Formats: sequence, structure tokens, C-alpha cells
Amino acid sequence: MSVPVLEMKEISKSFYGTQVLKNVSLTVGKGEIHCLVGENGAGKSTLMNILFGMPVIINPGVFEGNILINGEQMASDSLRAAVDAGIGMVQHHHRPQQHHVATQHWLSIHIRI
Repeated sequence: MSVPVLEMKEISKSFYGTQVLKNVSLTVGKGEIHCLVGENGAGKSTLMNILFGMPVIINPGVFEGNILINGEQMASDSLRAAVDAGIGMVQHHHRPQQHHVATQHWLSIHIRI
């Protein structure tokens, strides 16, 4: 069995006493494509922002859990650490353009292998 390119293990996050993620795990193998789907406020963007080290997520308190890239612990405390690990992120548009199709407004994560 090969080592996953991404593992997010038991990720938990609270904002000022409100639990927004609780023990969320995600494993992505080489060549796999995953999609996070859920209602508004379900924590999809929060999870991806943790992966990308976004200051708006990291600064109001730390998160719990581990992130591994190719089996190695990733320092997930900054955007630089994410970029150095080969992670890039394109955020979805909160106010979609009329001329764009739905697929142009989704949140995507790209991990260099």
C-alpha cells in the first residue's frame, strides 16, 4: 500500500468557544480527486484554510490534529509552509459572475506530487 499524498487526521477547530470542526479526517492517495460537499457553515472552507495555513484561521487560536504530506508531518502554521509543501489553493467566488459556469466557482486544492 502506498503512502497517501495528503492526510488530515482528527482536525478540530473552535472559534471563540464555538466548535466548527470536530475530529475531521481526510486521506487522499496519489492520482485521486476528492470533493468536499456540504451546507453553508459545515466547515469545508475552514478545513481547506487550515490545510493552506491561512492566517485568518490559524491566528484566532490553534487547531488540533495533524497534517501529513507524503507521510511527513507538515508545519501548518503559515502560508509559506503550505506553499513549500506543494499546496496551492484557489478560493471560490462569494459573488459569482453571471458569465461563469458553476464549475468555475468551486473551491479546489492542488497538491504537487
